Amino acid sequence: AVAGLRQGDLILALDDQPTPTVDAVHKLLGRQTIGRTLTLRVVREGKVIELRATVAGRPEDARSH
Repeated sequence: AVAGLRQGDLILALDDQPTPTVDAVHKLLGRQTIGRTLTLRVVREGKVIELRATVAGRPEDARSH
């Protein structure tokens, strides 16, 4: 939500890397991307738009350190 994603948005790519599956999104959002700002290409209401988002760690990652 902070990045501007809305329910129903379909993520097409992260930093120009195609994301055909949820697994592809997870692989691209590994620990090495935490703190980086990525460009998300999404379909919203039939239109392709781009959003910028800074990747944060999962809440459970913060507790484990």
